[in-house]
Amino acid sequence: MSYCYVFRPCAMVVPDFELICEIMLVAEGFLEARLLARKFITLYSLCKELLSKQVILLCDLLSQRCCVFFCVTWRRAQFQHKCILTRENETE
Repeated sequence: MSYCYVFRPCAMVVPDFELICEIMLVAEGFLEARLLARKFITLYSLCKELLSKQVILLCDLLSQRCCVFFCVTWRRAQFQHKCILTRENETE
């Protein structure tokens, strides 16, 4: 077996972070997911341009996913808090 076949070149593409972010937001119930994804990716791309090359590892897909997950967690907590306040007002 030749090494040419084992290590043949493969095509790589840059992932569409905006589409990935939009899908994650839609899956979590955000209604304005397309607009939010565009804003989010614009913010991340600006951070990526402004940071030095040594810190560039912080702006990959994993950090974006973690940030979106934090936003979803915060949104759920706000929604639950609003529901609790609404229930307390109904009982009074």
